[in-house]
Amino acid sequence: MGKPNKIKLIQLLILLIGYILILYFFGGDEVNGQEVEHESYQPVSDHRIARDFKHDIRTDADDPEQIFITARVTAYAPFDNKSGICADENPNSTSTGKRPGPEYAAADPARLPYGTKLNIPGYGVVEIQDTGGALRNDKENIRIDVFMYDYESAIIFGVQWLEVEILGGLDEE
Repeated sequence: MGKPNKIKLIQLLILLIGYILILYFFGGDEVNGQEVEHESYQPVSDHRIARDFKHDIRTDADDPEQIFITARVTAYAPFDNKSGICADENPNSTSTGKRPGPEYAAADPARLPYGTKLNIPGYGVVEIQDTGGALRNDKENIRIDVFMYDYESAIIFGVQWLEVEILGGLDEE
């Protein structure tokens, strides 16, 4: 193994260790440092979004028009796909045909349909325009992937449990 390969291996190991530490320290059932208490939230009536996760949809007691979900938010970097899992086919296109960018996010369209607009704390407003296997296969959580330009930024973002606001309300079935 040549010297450049050893350096790349060491860099990859450092990133992996960093990712493991982020998961260890930030991977619990906490939102912004506080334990999540699902029982204290007011469920919203049956809607097409998160149909199987009604207990995860809440309104603000002071403003019932504001609708929130607790989501496992991670990041992906389709243009810097070092992990090999950020783009199924063409990294220049989301599953809906849009060019990936910070204004779009990925989720399971059965839970957060394409076109759903969200306000993600610390990131901003996004529209669901992409999906991924890990997002669709997680049957226990609502998951969202936000866009990053590079792999290192996605790793640093890590796993965050956030109170995400659904903008524009929910559509009735």
